[in-house]
Amino acid sequence: MPRNDVNNLEDEAVNLTKQLGRQPDLRTAADILTWQVGDLQKAVTYAEWHPNLKPAYGAEAKLALGSIVLQVAVCAKLLDTSLEEIIQLGVDSIKDRIEDYKNHKGRFADYDPK
Repeated sequence: MPRNDVNNLEDEAVNLTKQLGRQPDLRTAADILTWQVGDLQKAVTYAEWHPNLKPAYGAEAKLALGSIVLQVAVCAKLLDTSLEEIIQLGVDSIKDRIEDYKNHKGRFADYDPK
């Protein structure tokens, strides 16, 4: 069932990790994030290769994405921040890159999208 708010998701994610018998740490959370991104990419690729199985691979992609969000929540807690702040940092970062793109600054200084 979808959650209507993500308040305290960081605490819940850490508690769930502890229930697995692990002490949450940033290294393990980052490793799991990497594995889950791989699962997401695999599901996307296989859905393209096997269009008749797209719904099944879509379900796998959703599961991987859920695990990614959970590990991001663990990381947020371990970094003494929140999902809300992490998301806002991501939004701000993209906005900064858009400005750099428009103004041909930074990594876009020599960018010419022909």
